[in-house]
Amino acid sequence: MSTVSDSACKWRYWLPVGALAAVITVGTSLPARGPAVLPHGVDKVIHACAYGMLALLLGRALIAERGVPAGRACALAFLLVVAYGALDEIHQSWIPGRDPSIWDWAADAGGAAAAQLAVYMNRRSFGGPGELGEEG
Repeated sequence: MSTVSDSACKWRYWLPVGALAAVITVGTSLPARGPAVLPHGVDKVIHACAYGMLALLLGRALIAERGVPAGRACALAFLLVVAYGALDEIHQSWIPGRDPSIWDWAADAGGAAAAQLAVYMNRRSFGGPGELGEEG
């Protein structure tokens, strides 16, 4: 039987994943307004950071709430986030002023890979039941 605290624990880990995925989707669903104003390459850093954070949150949820072993959770989070990035790039082909970019997707994948490598190395170094760096 599930208790209120069990339910709250699930939300603690999954709500940030859903919220960031929603922010990414809404942000990339807005039509582009004129030429890009960011310096060259900055958009790739933004992509890597956003998808890296999404991968961190997803990996954390899989490890802490689902009890998935760290290595498997890292691989699964990476694959899911890379697939989400690909779908997001395809989705942009229908948005006025936007277009899909293999380079944006590569930045998404690079951010997800770096994040999962950090999670995996942290778990190997410090262990812990779920939180990054938390000793268990």
